[in-house]
Amino acid sequence: MTRVDPVQQAVREGILDKDNLPAAREVHQGRGGSLARVCVDMGYLDDKALANMLARVLNLPRSDLRQIDVDPKAFRMVPRPVLEAVAAVPFQLRQDGTVLVIAMADPQDERALMRLREVSGLQLKVTVAGYREIEAVLADHARKEGPTDPELMAKSVREGTHPGEAVFDLSAINAEVAAQDAKDARDAKDARDASTAGRRGSDQQVFASEADQLKALQKTVKQSSKALRAAMDLCVESGILSLEDIATAMKRGRE
Repeated sequence: MTRVDPVQQAVREGILDKDNLPAAREVHQGRGGSLARVCVDMGYLDDKALANMLARVLNLPRSDLRQIDVDPKAFRMVPRPVLEAVAAVPFQLRQDGTVLVIAMADPQDERALMRLREVSGLQLKVTVAGYREIEAVLADHARKEGPTDPELMAKSVREGTHPGEAVFDLSAINAEVAAQDAKDARDAKDARDASTAGRRGSDQQVFASEADQLKALQKTVKQSSKALRAAMDLCVESGILSLEDIATAMKRGRE
């Protein structure tokens, strides 16, 4: 699927006034999430027009949830807190229950797609729906089942279904690398301290040389890790690779 900037595309097609973008971006800086969603919430961008545009330019089916009967069994394949967090509604099961048809307001959200596949355990058939349509369906279920605890909603997206299956996150990888760098530095210092206390003369010189080599190696590994992270960020931002592609490769490397 070719990646499209929905805001810029909306401006090009005349359904969003570019003069409203500064105000929308200011709100977006504090709120985060999707800039297109901010434009919809601020009344600058028509929700239905946005959904129609995305379906057309991404060559995906358009699902009008106001005209669709949501299959309860399909809906239950994904916990509602997850659906509320990623703005999606599963509404049909196909191919003997192996394919879940799901409507999304942002079908280019790789993190959301990975999470939906993970919790459902099924292949996805993605269609496009408006934010308001999705919110109406989710609100209807909330009235029947009770509201979702905001903390549970955040946790449901952040954590994986099983231990060790958390959603792939570059920031998490960065944190792990930083923690490993700190541990390596402590280990190197402990090794130097042990060398100073326990060795003398040529033995100490030999160890110092080895410690220097270890330090140089650690520096090289750290620089390589930073370069790799930067390269992955660039590939994801440019649409060359998806988060799912990288996560799959990492999982294969651990096997």
